Amino acid sequence: MLKNQYSMSGSRKYVRSAGRKKIINLRGIDRITITVFAIVLTAYAIFGPGINGQASADTEKPDNLQAEEQNSQEAVSAVKTSAVEDYKEISDKHLSEISDFDVLVLKENGKVDSVPVEQYIAGVVSSEMPSSFDLEALKAQAVAARTYVTSRRDSYNNGKSKHPGAHVCSTTCCQVYRDTEGLRKVKSDEWIKTDYNKIKTAVSQTAGQLLYYDGELVTQPLFFSASGGKTENSEDVFSSALPYLRSVSSSYENAEKYTNFETVKTYDELKKLLSAHGTVNLTPDNIKVLSHTEGDGVALAAFDTLQLTGRQVRELLGLPSADFTIKTTSDNVTFVTNGSGHRVGLSQYGADGMAANGYNYKEILQHYYSGTSIA
Repeated sequence: MLKNQYSMSGSRKYVRSAGRKKIINLRGIDRITITVFAIVLTAYAIFGPGINGQASADTEKPDNLQAEEQNSQEAVSAVKTSAVEDYKEISDKHLSEISDFDVLVLKENGKVDSVPVEQYIAGVVSSEMPSSFDLEALKAQAVAARTYVTSRRDSYNNGKSKHPGAHVCSTTCCQVYRDTEGLRKVKSDEWIKTDYNKIKTAVSQTAGQLLYYDGELVTQPLFFSASGGKTENSEDVFSSALPYLRSVSSSYENAEKYTNFETVKTYDELKKLLSAHGTVNLTPDNIKVLSHTEGDGVALAAFDTLQLTGRQVRELLGLPSADFTIKTTSDNVTFVTNGSGHRVGLSQYGADGMAANGYNYKEILQHYYSGTSIA
């Protein structure tokens, strides 16, 4: 559970000096000195001991992520951590030296590369999360990505790899990975000189750290872009109910491009897409959402006599997520979607928003992965 944390600085204490009044003999003191002394006394009387500009403030972290996020959007868009040029250069050699093992990565060209795990994590974080995100969000992503590949390595060692000859692949089937040259091609030389060091800092500062639940390594540290305000229970999207993948609020997201995203289909287009599941006669009155999940996604939707899960509708229509509403007119059907991705586990935009509001990477991870610890 996230707890209140308080920090106090600059509190003022007023102390009255004891002693008798003294009569000051002004003879011999020049007029300029008297004038300056009078100005100082006047300022002190008006502003008090804080005249040096030191503020007095109490800062508090919200104790409930269900609380209203009226001010969170402004906080997310505010200045983030240090500018990228403030991060010291971290070499691949350093990442190799702090790596516990090498990752066998199946590349898209069919070759298998052996990459020191912390170099691999830097390539994953760079490919999966914007480098403009807060450093604490990048750290959270690094721990999640490292946990996943460690779990895949363990499966490989037990003869249960999805990719024979490799721990993971370099695509969204596992998690996207690009080496330095691959990143240079999709980003720029300048990005490699600046932003990449920010990513490497997040990786270096969390090196070796993994997620555990009840003493066991987390095997499915899922993550996605944005939830639209709430994440899903794993069993409402996938087949398994995992105790650390519970529906939680994600109230600090600032993902405008994933808010109220509209997908419009004519009745003929929709009927054609649905034909793989059955024949339907669509009207404005027989297309509706029937039920919702705990995470506010669509559990079941009806298209005439055909009923589909929210996940099925999302995949069939190519919607950003299964958190959608349906609007019908005589001409077309509009699906209005919030969030992006499967909405199970870590929300990347939510992590960035939490970081901007003062949460560190461990608090972020323990919020999105219920009951977990980092070790």
